[in-house]
Amino acid sequence: MDPIHARFAARDPLFYDSPAADAADTGDAQRRYAPSASVSWGAWRRRRRHPWFVWIPDGHRLGEQGWKVHVSALPGRARRVLAIVSEHCHRAGMPFKHLSDERALDAVLAKDADRSSAGKFITLYPDSLDALEHCLVTLDAVLGGEPGPYILSDLRWNRGPLYVRYGAFTAREAIVDGRPVPAVRDPRTGSWVADRREAGFHVPPWVVLPPFLQRQLDALGTDPPAAFPEITGALHYSNAGGVYTGVLDGTPVIVKEARPFAGWTADGRDAVARLRDEEGALRAVSHRVRVPAVHATFEAHGHRFLALEKLPGSALDRLVASPSPLLAAVSSRAARDAYRDRMLRVLGSLRAEVANLHGTGRTHGDLHPANVIVGEDGSVGLVDLEMSLPTNASEKAVLGAVGFAAAGETDPVKRDLYACAAIELYVFVPLTPLLGVAPTKAKELVAEAAAVFDLPDSWAARVTGELRRGSAAPRRMLARSGVEPDPAASAQRIAAQLIADATPARPDRLWPGDPRQFSQPAFALAHGALGVAVALDAAGVALPPAFEEWMRRALAATDDHPARLGLMDGAAGALWACRRLGLLDEAVRLRERLRGADLSGSGPDLFSGLPGIALALLDGAGDHGVGDDDAVERAVTIVEQLADHWRKVDPPTTVARGRGGLMGAATGTALLALRVYERTGDRRFLDTVRRALEVDLRSLRRDDSGALQVDEGWRMMPYLAHGSAGIGLVLAQYLVHEPGDDALRRILGGIAAAASAPFVVQSGLFQGRAGLVLFLRALESTGHATADTDRALEHHLSRMPLHALPGPAGPRFAGDGLVRASCDLATGSAGVLAALVAASGFGDDRSVMPFLLPPVLEPAGRSGAMKPRG
Repeated sequence: MDPIHARFAARDPLFYDSPAADAADTGDAQRRYAPSASVSWGAWRRRRRHPWFVWIPDGHRLGEQGWKVHVSALPGRARRVLAIVSEHCHRAGMPFKHLSDERALDAVLAKDADRSSAGKFITLYPDSLDALEHCLVTLDAVLGGEPGPYILSDLRWNRGPLYVRYGAFTAREAIVDGRPVPAVRDPRTGSWVADRREAGFHVPPWVVLPPFLQRQLDALGTDPPAAFPEITGALHYSNAGGVYTGVLDGTPVIVKEARPFAGWTADGRDAVARLRDEEGALRAVSHRVRVPAVHATFEAHGHRFLALEKLPGSALDRLVASPSPLLAAVSSRAARDAYRDRMLRVLGSLRAEVANLHGTGRTHGDLHPANVIVGEDGSVGLVDLEMSLPTNASEKAVLGAVGFAAAGETDPVKRDLYACAAIELYVFVPLTPLLGVAPTKAKELVAEAAAVFDLPDSWAARVTGELRRGSAAPRRMLARSGVEPDPAASAQRIAAQLIADATPARPDRLWPGDPRQFSQPAFALAHGALGVAVALDAAGVALPPAFEEWMRRALAATDDHPARLGLMDGAAGALWACRRLGLLDEAVRLRERLRGADLSGSGPDLFSGLPGIALALLDGAGDHGVGDDDAVERAVTIVEQLADHWRKVDPPTTVARGRGGLMGAATGTALLALRVYERTGDRRFLDTVRRALEVDLRSLRRDDSGALQVDEGWRMMPYLAHGSAGIGLVLAQYLVHEPGDDALRRILGGIAAAASAPFVVQSGLFQGRAGLVLFLRALESTGHATADTDRALEHHLSRMPLHALPGPAGPRFAGDGLVRASCDLATGSAGVLAALVAASGFGDDRSVMPFLLPPVLEPAGRSGAMKPRG
């Protein structure tokens, strides 16, 4: 799971939401922060920029960029720090901003905070180097040594809590490698470039470090202490520190790092305190429990390090991901039985080891599959005991993996036993995180595990009972999912729940979706309002007038995201959606914006780059009201530019995460070239389709069953957005026009096999079951379906209820990460709705997403050709 999902699951028990929500949203004004009341702020302007309050003297114009000062603080001392800093800014006439409330500060101090920006409480904007130095010297005299976390992106001034970095004063974006990123202006060229915000101090190449800062940098020590392990790799980073592989005296070790005053948990412990406690727990139980032996401890630059034995074996979550017959396109009864028998032995070892741990008077406190190490002989070791408590303790857990933590349980022994039961379910049906949102799903998931792996009734009854005893259903949750066997009936209930889940009173979102919605325009197609609206429109559901008005307001604010021009995250997707939804005035404005936009920085990907922009323009060609009369000519120019780009690319055999397939690589260009061919009839564009597809076909890897998936190096991807199904979606359409290519037909068969695997972790359109439904439905439309793919399509539709979360009006669906529900098109209910509409054909006769499946074509059985609608 991406750490962003854990961070955005902290505020709301059902949906992802911003972790830095302020007291204005909760009504708790006592938690708000305010500058010193000993001076008057009448001549200052206060602006809200969530989660900050920005203070600027009247008549002062904030510059674009420069050196800025960050101040860190701890919650109990934050008000005093803000009073001192704000009084200095008042005297100096210096703009500043501060976090709005205690919740926001807790979020940037927490263990799961974004480590590159964690700890920032106040930011000051000096307008000159003299003002910068005076500010640092003056405040250091009063605050020097005040406790607070190290801000990893900055240079520390003396002992803190003052930190310095060069960067943007106002929010701007640039397109770098096809992705929008925070930007600063390079004065040498006038262009916008990435404002690097990393866990390490960085100065742009045109900036000269002033002498007073150079002295601070020179004073930093970087040498490790004597006898410190040789670090050989990094396993994990968080705001609490890192976990590394290393070698100590010739022995492989695991090295855990703890940052002082950072990575706080709700029990009032920072990372250092938890690491000390873990060391104590490991030493106390190592005589009876298979846990890592403690080799040594170290202090370096204020951080604490613990060198531990590297237990032989693999983490249980990795073991489940690789050999499970659930993930194979074809699995035999014998393979499922062998997997079941092996896992039952491992689970028996786990329960025995947990019982041994409890026999020492200690509990684990954070049991989940990644903290269980399985040896080749099936023996089990336990790691990560930082949350361990005595067996006789009585307090709620403050940390725990979603789905493996017993909500509200105060007995730590019972929490461990619940986690064991959740792990037992996980190894057979890895949807356990859903229990954190919908505990009522335990019986359903256990029944699925028992049916697939022929597990005894006694196992099912025991695991179901243990999970029920440790669960507490959150509010807004009902027992029935509302998913019907008939896709059309399910779609209508999903649409009803989407209407019910809208939040038109919130200015930042209309529907709760993936955390990425907060870094993209609120109207965006993938994670914003328009994607949901389009899915509802395809299902024949009229939008309430208040929703349309909300979208009009959001679209009027497109200047807030001037760099966002893409199909899935910007103006191009909004243009297409507005045409579809009848928001014609908005469509005209968006069309003019795209016609005048500088596309030179746009990347070659479909999600946010040139192929998507061209597809959106091409979709309106010939529509003189809101279309683009020269769209075909512009699309031809863009596709030729992209073809030249991919000719220069050495096709990779593995791709970076999120950089492959339809949305991230050359298949997006192939899709655009295909649409241009369908508009022009010029066969040279079919050659472009073939060459672009060949780039991405190099990233496919075939497994033992013959299934083809995109290879990301550490995982295989069969899905629509960045996996093999997206490549297959375009390949199937290409083969309609070039039916004689038997080699490509065999490749399409391998992709179809990957999309036919019976188990899928997520339900979403981009990275889950809904996208596979759309691909398999496309095989029907293009005449490439077989009896096997028909069965796979029916299986995916029949198993969609496994992902459903019960809601008052109908089902919701868990987003990426599975720890919260999502409504959006890419990851949530709207994407499932779109797939069901495509599969059932009950809704609008236009394709849900015609840039993927053209609306001018309809299914033609298995004749190998598509027919135009008459």
